[in-house]
Amino acid sequence: EASLAAASILKQGGNAFDAAVGAVFVSMTSEFSLTGPFGGGACVGMENNNSPFVYDFFVDCPVNLANQKEFKEVSVNFGKTTQKFHIGKGSIAVPGNIAGLLEIQKNHGVLAIDKVLVHAIDYAHNGVTINQYQAYIMNLIKPILTFEQNDLFIRNGSLMKEGDLFKNVSFSSFLKMLLDRGCEYFYNGSGLNDIIGFLGNQSCLSKNDFINYRVHKREPISLEF
Repeated sequence: EASLAAASILKQGGNAFDAAVGAVFVSMTSEFSLTGPFGGGACVGMENNNSPFVYDFFVDCPVNLANQKEFKEVSVNFGKTTQKFHIGKGSIAVPGNIAGLLEIQKNHGVLAIDKVLVHAIDYAHNGVTINQYQAYIMNLIKPILTFEQNDLFIRNGSLMKEGDLFKNVSFSSFLKMLLDRGCEYFYNGSGLNDIIGFLGNQSCLSKNDFINYRVHKREPISLEF
């Protein structure tokens, strides 16, 4: 779905930055086990054969790292190895994806942002069919997906399986709000009140963590070999 969205954006006259940003937002539905709006990342790009640049929009650590938050350790068995993950509201960092992706598209894309996000909105509202690999990943991280009895990934009392249709209508609405109000609504506006209210005293995050978050444009390290 992400690849199809990127191809469609290019056919509509978008450039590589439009396509990449659109694809990542689609992947928040089609690859929800691996990424989401509260994640973070980096983008290496270049324009017209000029020097490459890097956008650093990785997550920030909260300033307050007090104990006694919702912070739970779970183990995921990958067969030959077991990896420990920490989940719960106390494990959430300051998100970078929303601010970073929108800034990249604004600075380097050529399409209007609504044309870039239309595919992500559509897939979140109408759903994607879970394939075999996605079902495999979901089973691996079931303790994370079903933490606090989250029913978003449950169908008929069981974790979704191959062939099921995954919809996230609330995320579709979230993206429409993002189009209408911009990312500042969630980093320094009324939307931030909703986020902090949901997290309560079980998270290390504060309003200042969001307000002080910045996307950094950096010069990449270059190696010759």
